[in-house]
Order: sequence, then structure tokens, then C-alpha cells
Amino acid sequence: MRLASLIAVVVVGFTAACGSETPSIEGSSTGEGTSSGGAFGGASGSSGAGPSAPKPGGGSFCDGKGGIQLPGTSLCTADLASRTFRFGLCSCRDLTLSGNLVTSSFDSATGKSNQKGGSIGTNGALVNSGSSQVGGTSWSAKETTFSGYAAIAGHLRAGGGVTANGSAEVGGDLFSPTAPRGQVTVLGTQHVPATVAPPCDCGAPLPIADYIAAFAKDNDNAAISLKPGDLASVNGPREVKLPCGRYYLDEIGGGGNLKLVIGGRVALFVRGDVSMGGALDLELAPGAQLDVFVGGSFIVSGGNEVGNLAAPATVRMYVAGPRVTFDGSATIAANVYAPNAVVDTGGSLRARGAVAARTFTASGSVDVAYDEAILKVEGCAAPSAPCKTCNDCGGSAPACNGGTCGACKTDADCCAPLSCRDGACVAPIK
Repeated sequence: MRLASLIAVVVVGFTAACGSETPSIEGSSTGEGTSSGGAFGGASGSSGAGPSAPKPGGGSFCDGKGGIQLPGTSLCTADLASRTFRFGLCSCRDLTLSGNLVTSSFDSATGKSNQKGGSIGTNGALVNSGSSQVGGTSWSAKETTFSGYAAIAGHLRAGGGVTANGSAEVGGDLFSPTAPRGQVTVLGTQHVPATVAPPCDCGAPLPIADYIAAFAKDNDNAAISLKPGDLASVNGPREVKLPCGRYYLDEIGGGGNLKLVIGGRVALFVRGDVSMGGALDLELAPGAQLDVFVGGSFIVSGGNEVGNLAAPATVRMYVAGPRVTFDGSATIAANVYAPNAVVDTGGSLRARGAVAARTFTASGSVDVAYDEAILKVEGCAAPSAPCKTCNDCGGSAPACNGGTCGACKTDADCCAPLSCRDGACVAPIK
């Protein structure tokens, strides 16, 4: 499994894992590291076993619950996951596609395969010159234009109206300020005129650089003899084992092939770019999870498979820089948050998980299978936590009612594009 888009996000002034005391790691120090031995100190191609995983008091971080606590809040990185990745594909600007689009969903936690699901959203216009088969909801704040055949299993929301130059069928309801133009069949109810709000949460990007800066001096590098510059220039085959912990690097780069073996719950913070001329592979042990925070751009020219195909919800990547780029066609098996970036593939894209970007482009076809398990990642926020909107809630109680996170009553209580089912906000098409 290859990890291409590494990322950045989460924790200023972090001192404790969610629900536990600060991890006690003998020899833990700043990002300067210590000796040149261990997993990172050997010659190119060495593996290095590294120490046993750190054991936080009370066990929260390393046993896979909650993640790292966000400072000044009751939220952890795991809470962040269920709030950030609700669409299979979400773009803050126009979403313009030239190839065929197919979306669906599945649940890696239960093994359930569901061909109906996988919503797309854009705060701009949605334009596709190819065919469109959307298993979930299609949601654009401005106009929606389909040039080829379009089939939307869920609702179609278009703030600037809908135009079908071919033919389109909507399995759910239509929400638009004007009647559709062209051959559009709506099996549900037409809500015309209707106002459509922007679906993607683009107003206040996460302060990724601040989170990374906090971990430059508060990390577990010394436990595996990792220095900040150890992976800046990977020129041959290299394998690195990362047991449970929080690790900091200045950058990741080089023309060689790098394999990261994730042995537990790992948070990786990279201040600069991830720029690999060779392959960047990711291997997760059973039960392992990875949160990656990248301050710069993410560029991969070698192997173009990213993440964990068996369980995309276990890999969350946050990128602060302006570019997430793959040479040629790519497979992203992860959840990628890049609020400032153009996410670009030189060919087609096969996404297993979710992509949230400032701008998204693909010159070929786009195939998105949303992993609904991301909505059930166990966090640490209490269901009764004070809230202003549904964006403040998540997990088992994702709706905000009367200032408290709790059960939903209608779809309006849930954040886009989720629907209310038996008091819970879930993926809209089941």
C-alpha cells in the first residue's frame, strides 16, 4: 500500500493524549533526536526494530481511542476525522471534470459493500463534460452542468440551477432556484425555488502550521532515535518502522523508494514538503491508525498508490501547502484534507476514502468510493459538549440541538450531506 499524500493538522501546546496523562517515554526529548542508530540511523535499506510502543497512562492514544487532544477544546484528532470527511469529494472552488465520474460507498469497519453512497460537493459550480453516476448527493452552491448522461441516486442541490445537455435522472429531490433546463427527470420532489447553501466547510481552515510547530519540540523522536532531517534525502530503498507515538520531521524527499511501517497509533508531523521522486509506501499493522500533518506541499512522482486500501478510514492526511500532485493516474486510499491546495492528478483518479480540497482537477476519469467508517472513528468529545452548529459535533451524536450535541430529529439537524436516521446523522443513501 502506498502513501502518497502526507498531511498536516492538529495540536498546539499538546501535553496529553485524550483521556489520559502525558505519555511517559524514557528518553523522550525535543525534535533534535539523539543517536544515529535505530530505525532511522542505519544505512539505506535498513529496517531497525525501534523500541516498544510508548504506553500513555490510562491508555488512550496508543490503544486507538480518541487520538491527540486539540488544545483548548474537548476534541481529539479522531473527532476531527468524522467532522472533516463527510463528502467523498468536496471542493471549495469550482469542480470541473473532463472525464467520467462514478461515486459509491462502503464501510471498511463492517465489511459492508454498498454501491449507493458517496456524495460530492462544491462551493462553486459543478461542470462535467463526461458521464456522471453519483451514488449519493450532488451538491453545488452555484450552477450544475452535465454534458453527458447523469444519474444521481440521492438529492441534487444546485444553487445556480441545473442544465443537462444530455439527459439526467435524479433519484431523490431536486433543490434549485429555477426549473431544470434540458432533459432532467426527478423521481422525488422538485423544490423550486429553493436556496442552496455552500456544502463544504471552507471558512476557517485548520491552523496546520501551528500544530506542527508545537510538535517540533514535544514528540517521541528520541524513542526511535529519529532526527528531524533523517528522511530529507532518501536516495535508495528505505524501510522505517514507526511504533505508536508522535514524530516530527523537517521534510520527506529524495529519489529513492521509502516504506513506512505503521505499528500502532501514529501521528506524523512534517514541517516542510513531502516530495518523492520514487515510491512512498505505507503498511499498517492490524488496528494501526495514522494521522499525518504536512506544512508544505505533497508531490509524488513515483508509485501512485496512497494509503490503506483495506481500511481508508484509518489514514487521515492534512496538508497545509498549495499543492497535492501525482504524476499520472493515482489511487488515494485515505482521507485527504488540503484546504489551500490544488489537488491534481495527471491522469485518472481512483479514490477510496475522501478528498477535501481548495481546488480539484483530474484530466481523466474519477472513481470515488467513500469509506463510511470515517464517520464512526471513536473520538473523545462528550455528546453533551456545547455547540453552535452541527460542525461542532460528531461521532455518535453529530447533531446540534439547543446548544448540545445529541440525536437529530430531521435532516436539517445534520451537516451536509448527512441524513437523519433513527436519531443519528448518517451517509445519505443506504
